[in-house]
Amino acid sequence: MKKILTLKSYFLKTLLEPNFPASIFLPEAFQQTRVNRRFYAFHELRPDDIKVVAAMGDSITAGFYARSTYFWQIIEYTGVSWSIGGYLKNATMSATIPNFLEFYNADVKGASMSFRPPLPCISIESQNNLNVAMSGSTSGLLMKQAMNMKKIMERRSDINIDEDWKLITLWIGGNDLCFSCVEGITTPFCDFDNITVENFLKDVEEALVYLKDNVPKAFVNLVNVVDVTLLREIQGHEGCPKESPCYCLNEGTLHEMAIEMQNGMSELAAKGSLTTDTFTVVLQPFFEEMALPPDPVSYFAPDCFHFSTKGHATAAVSLWNNMLEPVGHKSTGFQSLEAKCPSKENVIHLELLLLHQQKQRRRSERSKKE
Repeated sequence: MKKILTLKSYFLKTLLEPNFPASIFLPEAFQQTRVNRRFYAFHELRPDDIKVVAAMGDSITAGFYARSTYFWQIIEYTGVSWSIGGYLKNATMSATIPNFLEFYNADVKGASMSFRPPLPCISIESQNNLNVAMSGSTSGLLMKQAMNMKKIMERRSDINIDEDWKLITLWIGGNDLCFSCVEGITTPFCDFDNITVENFLKDVEEALVYLKDNVPKAFVNLVNVVDVTLLREIQGHEGCPKESPCYCLNEGTLHEMAIEMQNGMSELAAKGSLTTDTFTVVLQPFFEEMALPPDPVSYFAPDCFHFSTKGHATAAVSLWNNMLEPVGHKSTGFQSLEAKCPSKENVIHLELLLLHQQKQRRRSERSKKE
């Protein structure tokens, strides 16, 4: 009999053994346990209900530098991005949200699958699928990303934008903080001018309202801002460049600005106007009290700003855990190698699905006897 690799053991192996083979065998009965419900609200959502994944954000979500070994390897590895990557090749699987969801629904669509040269503040489809994040993006480009996401969903024949449940992850703010101390810096595609907490929150809210009005049946992970000042601890560290890519890293008011943005995001997510029966925005706070773990450089790419594959994997597990934790009781730390498993208190777990299938079989057998 083939061994069933549990979700928890898989998470641990993919984090500790990057080349662990994804020889995951799930019983054929698993797929038969899914219930086709014609209508249900977001609070009844289960992992196997998610049919589409999408992500918005900046260069980290775009996978910039994620698998680079040297500073000159300037590539976006979108396939290993923590919230949207779907890389699966040579019997290895990246630890990402879409790959976790495939334990429950093998037909999840939208994950980015490849790599490419970086295109600052430009988003193209290709193998990025519904990863509309842009390297260099600030909050000012979120509306562009949201509109692009909708267009892609509408064009794809394998996605029903009105009926398919979607998991959308939005994380932004790093570039807003890192360029908040400069004025008048613009490029043909990027705009780092007039960055304030007020403008940041306004941009995020406008993008969320657009999604609510145009992308129905969506559960939005609003991942809170990370306080980039923690990167001061590894600036000039062995293996890191002396100058951080975060231009404003040593500004004295940067920490206070990050806290204001975090508080504003919390208030934004709590707005009742962003919630309907089939759309909700949930704040995921695991970056709020992020502290550098032991051996911090291993979590970062050669520039010591973007995530390495280890950093992406840890972010994926942290987000997954937040998704399963109730509002008001979510963890706010980043250092987690232990993944939580769904349960009847939050969302359905594999064992419960199998139990349901067994009950259905027994009922069927009793009906035949009668």
